[in-house]
Amino acid sequence: TQPIAPGETHRTSLGFAVPRTFSSGRHQLSLRIRTDDTETDSTAVSFTLSVLALDNVAISISPASVRGRWRGRFKVVLHNRSNAATELDLIAQSDDVSIKFKPSRVRVRPGERTTTRAVAWSKPVLFSTSSRKSFTVLAKARSRPLQTGAVFSQRPLVGGFARRMVLILAMLALAVGGVRLTLDLLSNEGDDQVSSDTLSETADDAGGDGSGSDDDESGSSGRG
Repeated sequence: TQPIAPGETHRTSLGFAVPRTFSSGRHQLSLRIRTDDTETDSTAVSFTLSVLALDNVAISISPASVRGRWRGRFKVVLHNRSNAATELDLIAQSDDVSIKFKPSRVRVRPGERTTTRAVAWSKPVLFSTSSRKSFTVLAKARSRPLQTGAVFSQRPLVGGFARRMVLILAMLALAVGGVRLTLDLLSNEGDDQVSSDTLSETADDAGGDGSGSDDDESGSSGRG
């Protein structure tokens, strides 16, 4: 309430508390002035309120650590805390990881929180331990780019349990091969011994037959 004397001119200042989610741009408003004596005696004044755009958009990755063997899935969360709709182009930067966004361009309205899906993939790791490869997600707007970092924790294609099983199977194969080789050597030695004994018996039999023939010849000579 501002008292004004008859014929007096008075200037006053007005302040406006604009919510953060109030849309930016030019808004046509009206101000109604009335006297204390009567509510019907009033005057309306029109004016334009210009609201500037607030650049306040947050970006995050869920989960912050992406896991997978040769690829992993995650989401990019965008929260527009400004008072104007924002269009963002999503791109990624990394030397070791490739990223694909679906969709790659997102429009976020004031006060809205939206998510977009993404896939990270890299060259597979066979037998070594898990590796951590970093990458950066950028959301390019008209004013300034937003960015956030994340890590792709890549597991080997052949895990620790599989590596242990392969090692055990290899050791079993070596053990079985050693046993078979030993049995083959023992079998060959037995065959050689049998062959030697057979040859000895054959030689003895041949010697016995020869002496018998000599005795027969001696007897025949004596009788003659």
